[in-house]
This record gives sequence, structure tokens and C-alpha cells, in this order.
Amino acid sequence: GQRIVSIVTVQLQREDGRVLVELGEWVDNHVVAECKLPGKKQKYGESAAMTLDRVLRGVLATCADSIQITHAEIKETRELSRRASFKTKYMHTVNYAELTKPAA
Repeated sequence: GQRIVSIVTVQLQREDGRVLVELGEWVDNHVVAECKLPGKKQKYGESAAMTLDRVLRGVLATCADSIQITHAEIKETRELSRRASFKTKYMHTVNYAELTKPAA
């Protein structure tokens, strides 16, 4: 068997082509370095739109009013889960976005 994990991310790109990424996160009083798009795992019973809203109200809250989602793409990967050590199918919804006005 395998488990399925849905992840929703935002690829926020500036006019000059630069993309916003998270460089790490706090885990047990230390930083774990990992370059990734801002995003969240989709919770049970939650739609991808609801998860996107959590991302926008969370790590992107300071500029959420200036973010315009242009389109979305679903990418599917299968790999061994790093934490659970069993086969996992990842359904990754990438929401491509741009800033509609400069962030303050």
C-alpha cells in the first residue's frame, strides 16, 4: 500500500524572474535548512482552495493583498516518505502567482 499526501504551494515570481522561497524552518529549537516554495499539507476534508487560503493568511500574510494567482498546475511524484519510511504519492498543487503591486 501507499499513502497519498496533497501539498499546496505558491510560486511567487517578481517581474525580474526571481522566485520567493523558504530557506528553512524551526524544528525542536534549531533551524532545518531546506529551500522550498511556501506551502502547506492539505488537511483531511480540506479543499486545495482552503489550503491555499491558509498559505496566504500564514507565511504570505504581509503581502497577500498584493498576490495575484495566475494559474495552477498539479504535479505527481512517488517516493519513499522521509519521516514514515513507506511509499508515498505526493499530489503537489503549484499555484503560480505574481505581485500586483510592490510589497511595503
